[in-house]
Amino acid sequence: MQIDTFSLVIIVIVGGSFLYAGYNIWRTKKNGIETDAFVTRIEERETHDSDGVTYYDDYYVRYQNQEGQTIEATISNPKRKGLVLGARIRIRYLPEKPNSVVYIGLKNED
Repeated sequence: MQIDTFSLVIIVIVGGSFLYAGYNIWRTKKNGIETDAFVTRIEERETHDSDGVTYYDDYYVRYQNQEGQTIEATISNPKRKGLVLGARIRIRYLPEKPNSVVYIGLKNED
């Protein structure tokens, strides 16, 4: 059985992309700085394929980094539960990648 070189390259690229994204999420969860944030907007987007239409939500949050700058970022690992416009949440971020944050959970009200 002969393997098509182009297909193999595509499989490697897609697999590598998933591994890289998973590694970045893991690294941010492990080493990131934890802080409060709030959901500033939710944008619905859709993709079309042979199975029909799939809808995704992009969640944007605003937080203050250690230097006191206000940052708007996209959540790298969104969970729909509790993520509504204005929700106060806990996130982690890496100083070198402040625009990509990881969702930790809803903020506990003190």
